[in-house]
Amino acid sequence: MQHGQEVVLVARRAHFEVLAAQGLRIDSPSGSEVLDVPVVARPHAVRWRADDVVVLCVKSQHTADAIAAIAASAASHSTPIVCLQNGVTNELEALRFDNVYGATVMCPTRVPAARRGPRCTRRRSPGSSTSDGSPPA
Repeated sequence: MQHGQEVVLVARRAHFEVLAAQGLRIDSPSGSEVLDVPVVARPHAVRWRADDVVVLCVKSQHTADAIAAIAASAASHSTPIVCLQNGVTNELEALRFDNVYGATVMCPTRVPAARRGPRCTRRRSPGSSTSDGSPPA
C-alpha cells in the first residue's frame, strides 16, 4: 500500500517471478525505492471488491487475452477498466466491461538501448514514469 491505496499486480512469467521475489523498484531523480507490492500470476487469484479498478498495462497484442482472463475471473462487469497502453483499439477490445476508459501518459524520456529487467519502473520527473524495464539514466 502506498499513499493509502491498496494495489495488487497481475504479472506473467518472468515479471511475476521477479516482482514476487524482489518487489517493484521505482527509480526517480530523488532516489530509488523498492515497494513490496502483492503480485499474482493471473486475475483468478485476485480477491475482487466492488471498488476495484483495473489499470491495463499490457502490449496491445495481449489486450484480448488479458481482458478475457479478467472477464473469466470474479471481476464484476461494472469494474472500471483503464487502458494505459499505446494502441488505438485497446478500449474497443475491453468493451465487454461497462466502464472502459482510455488514458494517455505523457512521459519525457529517452529509450535506452539496453534493458535491465522486468521490475524496474523509472520516474523522470514528478508525475511521469516508465515501466519498460530499462535501467535508469
